[in-house]
Amino acid sequence: NRSSSGCDFLGFRVFPGTLRLSRRSARRLWRNTRALERALRREEIGEDELQQRATAVFAFAATADSTQLRRCVVRASKLQEY
Repeated sequence: NRSSSGCDFLGFRVFPGTLRLSRRSARRLWRNTRALERALRREEIGEDELQQRATAVFAFAATADSTQLRRCVVRASKLQEY
């Protein structure tokens, strides 16, 4: 059955019974998180703006079954220090 391998739709991979982030969206999550870290280190953004941007980045991922991925990204990043 071809639906068992899922299909891409709007940044998600749709499977019967579950919704996951596509690989491209997962890479974007990592990339955006690293960019936020760099911007904070360079003092281009403050902690308030960091919180707003990080909330937006992770809200998209929260739509999917991505709890483990989001935990992994937060643990690997320095964002949990703020």
